[in-house]
Amino acid sequence: MQQIPKTCLFLLLANLLTTVSGLAQNFLPQEQQQHIPFPSPPDSATQTFTDQNFTPNVNPAVDPNNNNAIENSNSIDPVPAFISDPTQIPGNQPALHDFKDTPAVPDLNIDPDLNASPTSAPQVTLGQSGATQTISGPISASQQPGSQQLTDFEKFMCRERRIRLDYRAIMAPCKDHLEFGRNMYSRTLATHAETSQVLQPDIQPTGEYTRFRIRTLTKEGVRKDFGGDAWRVFISGPANIEPFVHDLMNGDYEVAFLVLEPGRYVVKAFLEGTLCGTYVNPPNDWFMKGDYNGHFQESWMWKDKKGWPYLLNQRQWSPLSGSSDGFYFDIPAGDNEKTSENLTKIKNWKQVCSVNINCEFLNDGFGRWIKGIWNPYVDVKYNPEEYLHGNRRHKQGMLWMYGDCYAHNFYDSVQNTSLCHRQFAKCNNTYNWVYPRWNVDPKKDDSIHLYRDVPSDINIIWLVDYFKEVLEKPDLNKDDGGMLLNLGLHFLRSTTFQNYQKVVDGFLKVIKDHRTSVVWRSTTAIYKPEFKVHKRFQTYTRAMLFNAYSMATMCKAGVDVIDVFPMTSSYPHKPSDGIHFDMKLFMPVREALHRYFRYLPSQQGATRK
Repeated sequence: MQQIPKTCLFLLLANLLTTVSGLAQNFLPQEQQQHIPFPSPPDSATQTFTDQNFTPNVNPAVDPNNNNAIENSNSIDPVPAFISDPTQIPGNQPALHDFKDTPAVPDLNIDPDLNASPTSAPQVTLGQSGATQTISGPISASQQPGSQQLTDFEKFMCRERRIRLDYRAIMAPCKDHLEFGRNMYSRTLATHAETSQVLQPDIQPTGEYTRFRIRTLTKEGVRKDFGGDAWRVFISGPANIEPFVHDLMNGDYEVAFLVLEPGRYVVKAFLEGTLCGTYVNPPNDWFMKGDYNGHFQESWMWKDKKGWPYLLNQRQWSPLSGSSDGFYFDIPAGDNEKTSENLTKIKNWKQVCSVNINCEFLNDGFGRWIKGIWNPYVDVKYNPEEYLHGNRRHKQGMLWMYGDCYAHNFYDSVQNTSLCHRQFAKCNNTYNWVYPRWNVDPKKDDSIHLYRDVPSDINIIWLVDYFKEVLEKPDLNKDDGGMLLNLGLHFLRSTTFQNYQKVVDGFLKVIKDHRTSVVWRSTTAIYKPEFKVHKRFQTYTRAMLFNAYSMATMCKAGVDVIDVFPMTSSYPHKPSDGIHFDMKLFMPVREALHRYFRYLPSQQGATRK
């Protein structure tokens, strides 16, 4: 008789005990029900899936027993330099207010059409004088008294701005579950979108942050006590916004959003992943199993492959509470003087939030879409008049766009404009996925679906050397040269977060050794998952994580930034494939570059007057 391995026996017994415990919970009064704790990760060398042909290797980048983990890992720490008060780092904050345990909306249904009108959506309203909150509409719920306090505007503002620079806060809920094979998937422990609930919201007038929480439950209705889910929330009405969903790491997720236009706002939420499924890195040999760019892992793309369910079973797009109409808020107009005061805080967010950075954001990055036009909350723009500079630029230098298809398409959109023919003498571009594309026409690009005879991992040294060759072009490596740089979505798809950190660090060293003025552009948002194996790791959460590290690292080194992530995530006209947005979104980027490169650099560098 074949002996069952002890590890497998342990996992079977653990799942059996968890299932029995979950069933027993349903017969207890709610106040006596136990919460589900986060499971400890299994040994890194233990398989948690059934593919006997795949032997996971221990990743030295995340192996706690490896003292050589991640070269110079102790130096990869841009966040503490930015935040003067460590207790204010997002993810370590206590709850701002007490919430009632009674769900405000017990039977929400979310329509995949994000712009659908709320014909039958339940309404959440602001009570008289802010003393009570009521719910009306096709669902029934009683008024629930409770003290209402104004939202602490500064805390919510600082949290959403700090988080975009704090990769550690983003990955905090899953920091021990990033390695493929260590993140446990369990139907018993998984969050169930249909049973999860919206807690009593705190509706505020325009100019203040309105907020609510999502409380997560399992399929059996057991409340969870740990985080690691990926919730997406879309708000549409007089303006369109996708707010940041803050994981409180206790089973609750807080959503806070700011609107300046009064009216009715539809809220629709989707569960994209649970149990850290949207955080996890690809397997260690993922790039090697792909083509030239680490894409199209054909050996994992067939449904008869035993590993297929494991790769895809954590991807989902499940509406909160399983309804079709969402719910809506009626946001009243706020006090103009108070709104003006709050907008001034946004304008001075770095001072208000005690964030010290060495770079300039050429755009604020935060705002909303109104009738197809992007409207930042405040018109915070890079003003070249505030800096020492040389003469006004006139047909001088070369501007280079370096990145993926967005960089190439942006180059196409500006190459015949005044940016490339009046300010700069000319423009050019490098079109990459991970490595440079051989041809912009995919039908003529032989690197796509090109598999090596001897599989190899991503070559970071080659990537850095190639970037160096670009910056050393005679027309570019000058004081009047400029570059818009991004390393984006194709890295999410093909390699680990640790490898991406090394690529960014390598590129930064090259930038410091050259004269070209480089502007870093953040990666665009991802609307929804594509249910394809080779895009399994192309997630919204990983995009936030990669963005936070790259922007923080560039900012710490004084490289200025254009942040397009909030702008693209809020765009109301979603791309059919989830990632390729209309290039009209990049009009603010063009305007920002016009301002930034209006003058030639001064001999003193980019120093305020």
